[in-house]
Formats: sequence, structure tokens, C-alpha cells
Amino acid sequence: RFFFTIGVVVGHTFCVFDQGNNPSYEILFHTACVDFFFVLSGFFLARHFEKEQKMRVSSEKAYVEYNFSRIKRLIPLLIVASLAGIAYEL
Repeated sequence: RFFFTIGVVVGHTFCVFDQGNNPSYEILFHTACVDFFFVLSGFFLARHFEKEQKMRVSSEKAYVEYNFSRIKRLIPLLIVASLAGIAYEL
């Protein structure tokens, strides 16, 4: 997953600084990295959720608690990324 993350970052960097003047192989590489990153992330999230379910009694409450813990962890990252995007646009 680390290598695909690097591919996504490099691809986004080229898109921002080259304004879309990338050769097609770079665009295909970037698209493939994004696709594989999402597939792998989904796989790891599902595997982690499955392990969590085996340790707890399977219920709607466990599902809500798991999703709340994920959201609570991601909110600070969302805020930082949003502020960075706003600062970049100014």
C-alpha cells in the first residue's frame, strides 16, 4: 500500500504542477495507483473489521462503535487537509 500511496502522491503532484501536460503513461500509472490503493484500502478495512467482529459480539452497536472510532480518527486529517486546500487556493 505504501508504494501505491507514493504513486498517488507523485501523480497528483504532476497533475498540479504540469497542469495536465503529462504523457499518457504517467496518467495511466497514476490512475492504476489510485485504483489499487482504493482496492487495497478496502481489503484492509474489511479484514480489520472482520477481526474486530470476531472479538466482539456481532451486533449493530459494535458496527456503529467501529464506524464512530474510524470517523473520530479521520476528522483531524480532514480538517488539516481542508485548511491546507484553502490556504493553497488563497
